[in-house]
Amino acid sequence: MGGMNTVSRRIEAIESDGYKRGGVAYPVRTTFAQGELTDTKHGRMIHPDERELPIQIDIIQTWPDGSVKSADIVFPLHLPAHGSGEYTLQIGPKILPVVKQPSPVEITQSLEGLSINQGPVTYAVNAGGYNGVDGATFNRDVWKGKHPTGVETRGPKAFVRPGSRTPFLVAGDGTELTLAGPVEIEIETNGPRTGRVRVTGQYSLDLSFSSFFTFYSGVSWYRHTFSLTGDAAHITSVIFEDTFDLADGPLQSAFGARINSFGQPTSWAVLTDGVTTIDIAAHNAWSESGYIRYESEVDGRFRVIAPYTVDPIVTFYHFLPTPPADHYHTPAAAMVADPHITVLD
Repeated sequence: MGGMNTVSRRIEAIESDGYKRGGVAYPVRTTFAQGELTDTKHGRMIHPDERELPIQIDIIQTWPDGSVKSADIVFPLHLPAHGSGEYTLQIGPKILPVVKQPSPVEITQSLEGLSINQGPVTYAVNAGGYNGVDGATFNRDVWKGKHPTGVETRGPKAFVRPGSRTPFLVAGDGTELTLAGPVEIEIETNGPRTGRVRVTGQYSLDLSFSSFFTFYSGVSWYRHTFSLTGDAAHITSVIFEDTFDLADGPLQSAFGARINSFGQPTSWAVLTDGVTTIDIAAHNAWSESGYIRYESEVDGRFRVIAPYTVDPIVTFYHFLPTPPADHYHTPAAAMVADPHITVLD
């Protein structure tokens, strides 16, 4: 607890998968008594070493008086591999955050769709001809000419060629189901730490889908969660297709899989042309009903073929303007290995 008009929550974070956490934001669901948190501007997060961290409070439920009943507290973790730390959330009318969010997520909407800027990468999500994330351009000038690996990097780098197929379904008899009409796009949260976009649409046979895209400040990857609504018993798989712009050399790929510390089966693929790299990773990557497959072609066309179950399909896409170098970026295997975060009081 805290002093007069100030309330504290202790939040424990544990890294159990062997990956350094260098500032990527994670949410933790937190509840509040009526009247405790009346304005999301009056909250701050304190690191175990007592420095203040950027914070984002996304309201889930409110009390009848308008105060916050539950919220996702989004903040960056700084933990060594296999490390842990106790963070402190402070809220109250006299609490004002001082730290500003560097490279805040910014989402702008137009008739064509969305443009999402997360610092190093700008994405496009098109309303017409929807096909997921239809563009990803890395601003290589963030390193002022040289990446920490020593590679010379300047100017924009486009990673995704527009015009790939929309996510499509495959029925048990081999029939492919494509979108039956336009999609609707809604901005659910617009930074500064993370931005979340919801896309909904309709397939034939009374099947609809929901996609949630989460974009993270200051990094070059995003999360995609896909689920179906309706009688999908005849659907065997969902296919996500992209055409990546990896044309500077022969396309090389590698694949891996493991069980993370939550007991989730995960898998990943790494594609590189020796100059730039794309990591793709997936949660719940296999089960009794099947397993996720990755297909890569020499022209950069890439598919994630996911068996359909009742569970949402969760994938991550990471864009790197260098060859693979795990010492300088978050490997795909870490993107599907969330830390354990618990509100202690």
